Amino acid sequence: MDPNTLLNSTDPTNTNIAMSKHYYQVNHPRGIASRQRTDAFDLFLSKPHFLNGDPQFHMSQIDFGTDLAPNAEIHDTYLDVEPLTGRTFAARKRLQFGVYLNKVRIGDSTFGSVYGPVVDRFPGNTGAEESITASPKSATASQNNLYLPILWASEGKDIPDSDAASFEEKIYGTRKTFFVVQIVLVIVGGLMFFTFLILCIKARQSSSTSM
Repeated sequence: MDPNTLLNSTDPTNTNIAMSKHYYQVNHPRGIASRQRTDAFDLFLSKPHFLNGDPQFHMSQIDFGTDLAPNAEIHDTYLDVEPLTGRTFAARKRLQFGVYLNKVRIGDSTFGSVYGPVVDRFPGNTGAEESITASPKSATASQNNLYLPILWASEGKDIPDSDAASFEEKIYGTRKTFFVVQIVLVIVGGLMFFTFLILCIKARQSSSTSM
């Protein structure tokens, strides 16, 4: 996934053409895809451990200790395709699922006064207006949202070593054999051509001498 896919936008009116595709990211840090419009609840998707997002922002909200350590090798989504045949050799879809609690949306009386006090007292909540920038290096997010990751999962598989070895032997081995045969045929054809040319020259010389 291109890291720019989950950028945020400061332009809710979409007058900035370059950033208009990120309009859903208003009031969210980069790296977050809100599911609120789809699920009618404040859920989000991201890469595991907020990879390509803003881990420092989330660490300022919750003390993750050393657990929040984004690593592309184990947290990124990828698809490895063999170019000659188009066969997929390895693929992993890795997504993190969570909920973001909002001080404004969830009041004290909602859900039996359970979530309001939680959001109201988390350290990152200053009650300030949202301050979001489109720059991937300096993005900050709404101080009214507390992002709680619930789980992340990995889906996919790699081709077994035995199948990979068999594929290499059959496809690349056959391709190499075909390439060698091509070279041999070109050489044999060249030798036959020059042999025929020499025989033609000798036959012409013999005909000229007998005359």
